[in-house]
Amino acid sequence: MPNGENFGGVSGNTVQMHDCTVRGDLKISQKNSNQNREKFDFEALKSELSKLRNEMERIAVTSEEEVELDLIKNAECEAKKGNNTKVLKWLSKTGKRTLDIAEKIGVSVVSAAIKSSIETP
Repeated sequence: MPNGENFGGVSGNTVQMHDCTVRGDLKISQKNSNQNREKFDFEALKSELSKLRNEMERIAVTSEEEVELDLIKNAECEAKKGNNTKVLKWLSKTGKRTLDIAEKIGVSVVSAAIKSSIETP
């Protein structure tokens, strides 16, 4: 990946991140995050990512849920560094389940960022 970024590996129906491999029908897409860069209050996004991470840590059970949690942890880490482009890149790799949790707990800025960066059916 450019700039030495390591987002894990994707091959066919297998996603590998950190020490975890997930197999199955995962849909990962990425749109141009530069288009979304100015649309979000990144201070609010940083705070809301923390809330989302806490909720996901509380309910994560399966390896797929752990992968989604790792994506949010990475987005939160980049938000703390002020790396807004990378925040959106990490969020673009999340899925519908993460979006559903974000909407359920009322983190509207994160929900909007996820919606704008992933394809939802």
